[in-house]
Amino acid sequence: MHKLSVKDIALIALFAVILTVQEELLVFIPSVNFTIFLIVLFSKCFGCFKTILIVTIYVILDNMYMGNFSIIWIPFMYIGWIIIPIFLNTVFKHINESLKLAILGVLFSFIYCWIYLIPNAFILNINIKAYLIADVYFEIVLAATSFVTILWLYNPAYRILKKLIDKDILEY
Repeated sequence: MHKLSVKDIALIALFAVILTVQEELLVFIPSVNFTIFLIVLFSKCFGCFKTILIVTIYVILDNMYMGNFSIIWIPFMYIGWIIIPIFLNTVFKHINESLKLAILGVLFSFIYCWIYLIPNAFILNINIKAYLIADVYFEIVLAATSFVTILWLYNPAYRILKKLIDKDILEY
């Protein structure tokens, strides 16, 4: 059982809001956001459990704000995002270099996009080939954005976040 301190709960809430706000601020540029970068960063700084809590709150907030609180999309969005902390804290737990994490960010981008094939093909009966052709540009943009943001921002952001957490600067 994971025990959460008041500080943990506050940080989880803060980072869930940051995750949501950054995406909403960048919504006018399709597939360009810091979501994968931030989930990778949180996964490496806070571990699997706390990052899954951050993602859970983010998915709920995002769907409430965007007004598409739909049983068709939410499970697939949630699965697409929680794959990142699960894999980064199990299979890829020893990978900490920004280049390798950036390459994984590309993989996570495509996995996230391809997870939506399931509801589109099997629930909405959309042609898979047509879906992939229509979505390929957005998948590439998301993958490129994830690669660049992780490559350039992961190391400095990780150092700053760990320093803030380890030195308890965030406490009163």
